[in-house]
Amino acid sequence: PDVGGISELVNATNGQLLNAQAGESELRSAIDGLLNKSESQELSKNARNFWKSNYSADSNYQEFVQLLK
Repeated sequence: PDVGGISELVNATNGQLLNAQAGESELRSAIDGLLNKSESQELSKNARNFWKSNYSADSNYQEFVQLLK
């Protein structure tokens, strides 16, 4: 659900952001969409790439060091 900082992490290419007050039908629809194996594998791959690009300590550390130099 779209609460706190979740919307900074989840988007249409790496998951499905649900309304904070999502009802049963919205939740059911989201789960049904994830049951599509090829789509869920693509979302998973995109989520991993998004994390590596934006939140990985290895890359963030290198960028931070360069910024300090």
